[in-house]
Amino acid sequence: VGFEAEFILTKRITNGGQYDHWKMHDQTRGMTASGTAETLYANLSGTRQFFTGANWAQTDSSGWKTGASSNGYENVNGSKYIYIAIRKTMPTGGGGGSTGGLNIEDVYSINRYTGTSATQSVTNGVDLSTEGGAVITARTDVTNSSARSLLTDTTRGGDKQFDLGDSGAEATYNVSSFNTDGYTLSSGNYLQGNYTGYDYYSQTFRNADDFFTHGTYTGNGTTQTITHGLNGTVGMIWIKMSGNHWAFWHRGFAGTNSWNYLNLAYASGSSNSVFGNNTTYVDPTTTEFTVGSDSKVNSNGDTYSYYVFAHNDGSTHGDDSSQDMIKCGT
Repeated sequence: VGFEAEFILTKRITNGGQYDHWKMHDQTRGMTASGTAETLYANLSGTRQFFTGANWAQTDSSGWKTGASSNGYENVNGSKYIYIAIRKTMPTGGGGGSTGGLNIEDVYSINRYTGTSATQSVTNGVDLSTEGGAVITARTDVTNSSARSLLTDTTRGGDKQFDLGDSGAEATYNVSSFNTDGYTLSSGNYLQGNYTGYDYYSQTFRNADDFFTHGTYTGNGTTQTITHGLNGTVGMIWIKMSGNHWAFWHRGFAGTNSWNYLNLAYASGSSNSVFGNNTTYVDPTTTEFTVGSDSKVNSNGDTYSYYVFAHNDGSTHGDDSSQDMIKCGT
């Protein structure tokens, strides 16, 4: 991908079944060059697993690599996989100054913390209160149904969350404020975010051109074009209506009418009524995406949340305004 990856999210899209769940790897939780990793399933309860050996995702100075053997989860011969990779560090110390672009630390952070059931702040230098953004949190000290990946954002408010692993309704959450340098968790025994003695893992994404953006729209039941404001090449889109399945588009689907579920281990489906205009597919542009009449993305009168991730290929990030921070590929 052209940079050392701090975070990798992978999914098989050709078969359907137990090997098609989303896998999250990152250096904060121990991804190494030898393949030893603590892996989280982004869309599955009981998410934490430990994998060791060279069959799993490994760090590399120019990106990342899978194992050499036919790992059932990430390297089956003939299967197709998609991924998103986010940069670890920027060369020459990053940007953010008057003459450079954004640094990865300006817009993205991985944090680990222990719950206290009391008010505590996750301070990571990412300005959510001014710029907006989203936080994904998972409990990592268990392998049962208490370990789930939950998403909250500045548009809906920190007291609301969606579970990445199911089709359930929006539920209560415990981010009391989004700050200029991270976010604050409220007091109380919130099992999924701040329970005393439990270990948690969170990712913070800040809205920024050519990196990430999010928002909401109201369905009209026919077809419509949504202005997303990423101002960059779209790598992946997640869409969720409260009480319905997640749907997603990835640039690996470009030029086709493919789509998939974020929360289910399914092979990709085909429809012009999901990311299309009901007659043909419509690939996203740098400023907008199109949805058809399918209820997963456009039921009349219902509210949908969308999360858009960029794909950089010759971006303007970094001190010299020429560095890529995020890649979505196959």
